[in-house]
Amino acid sequence: MLDKIKGAFQGLMQGINESIEERKRAEEERQEQLREYVRQLREGNLPDVHSQLLLDPGEHCYLESPAMYTRQLKSGPKMVNGMLTVTNTRVIFTAQSGGWKVGLGNVLAVQGEGQHFNLKTGGSKGNGQLSTQGQYAGLIVESAVKLHKRLMLLPQAERASRSIPQAVKLEVWHRDHGKCVECGDTNYLEFDHVIPHSKGGATSVGNLQLLCRRCNLAKGDRL
Repeated sequence: MLDKIKGAFQGLMQGINESIEERKRAEEERQEQLREYVRQLREGNLPDVHSQLLLDPGEHCYLESPAMYTRQLKSGPKMVNGMLTVTNTRVIFTAQSGGWKVGLGNVLAVQGEGQHFNLKTGGSKGNGQLSTQGQYAGLIVESAVKLHKRLMLLPQAERASRSIPQAVKLEVWHRDHGKCVECGDTNYLEFDHVIPHSKGGATSVGNLQLLCRRCNLAKGDRL
């Protein structure tokens, strides 16, 4: 009888230990995925999300989240609830009153990488603190600004021709989801002319594609 009780107890403890180990492994995997997500954001691999706004042609939304905008006035802090939208060209805060939009080129500094961050601009609009539901909203804004100002290369696209305008590169990058259109690789990507430049191919969104170095070398000047 005692042996049965002892065996049952040992089985129970083993099950508990295995459950603890499984939870630890799951948490470690979650943390690793989170670190990888942050690394991708820092390298300029920004999410492409649907926006409720009618954006301009070629404009992509990186972040859209309910937000509170706080601006320091002489009379004290003024807080406005609204929606924050970050695209590849501007930062937009929409609200019933007190909304604004600022071009990424006019953003001077982003302080903070998380849900709460401070924005400094070169004008009267947009200066203040933004509190959002986006876990890494500040980091997304900062990376968007750096990409726009060419302070950051598009990830793994170092060999892209300098003659390709940055706006065109961004459009192609988002259309092809940051991976080789042939094999799906995300490493050593290059901007390739579908119709080679040497054969009269245009440097346009419609004639450019992302290829990894291996697929690009295999393609050569073939149509």
